[in-house]
Amino acid sequence: MGDDAELEIVPLEKAHFADVGPLLRSALPGWQANTMQVVSKKCMGYSFVIVCEGKTQGVLIGDEEGYILCIAVKPFLRSQGHGTSLLKAYKEHMRGSAAALTLHAQSQNTDLHRFYTRNGFTQEGSPISNYYRRLPDPDALKLSCPLTPPNPP
Repeated sequence: MGDDAELEIVPLEKAHFADVGPLLRSALPGWQANTMQVVSKKCMGYSFVIVCEGKTQGVLIGDEEGYILCIAVKPFLRSQGHGTSLLKAYKEHMRGSAAALTLHAQSQNTDLHRFYTRNGFTQEGSPISNYYRRLPDPDALKLSCPLTPPNPP
């Protein structure tokens, strides 16, 4: 990928699945290959990818209720605002459809907590024990971000 290559955020389509599966497996321990079947049924129309030179470089998987299942960006693109751009695309898409965005995050993942806090999320309630049963750090926090209604035309 060249230094001047343009990154584009577009809605997730089935054509992206070949790149999204490995991206999610590398970023999220325990991600199951068959999960893409669930994504294709429940999350199409509510998920976004970062594409550059025909390759998927990042993904946000969301659903119709404003729940973020996951967000992942390739390591060489992290800390450059691309995750925030994915989140902004989803927020804008859900504005007027959901009162808030919500998600769960591993309680020990402080980098992820900082990312979401910078993007307007706050913790709801106490940590949830054993939420991620298959992961070494199974406890989770529930985070949410209220959405303001869209401005009238």
